[in-house]
Amino acid sequence: MKCPNCNFVIEWENPKSCPNCTFILQNYCTNPECRFNPENDQFEDEYMNKNFNNFKYCPECGEKTYYFELLTEKY
Repeated sequence: MKCPNCNFVIEWENPKSCPNCTFILQNYCTNPECRFNPENDQFEDEYMNKNFNNFKYCPECGEKTYYFELLTEKY
């Protein structure tokens, strides 16, 4: 996997952040009520790592994701 921020090649599965630039690689829903937000007690980490990829909106509740927020800041 390559870090989308610095292109550093990461050679292990499901890293949470890039060891080169500390870019957070785990996408999640920004809605604190959604089960795909880390602030929710029902947070489903495994599902997020395998299925969220580069989603801009949460497939569960439709709210913006962490990656949407990052893309908005960058451009």
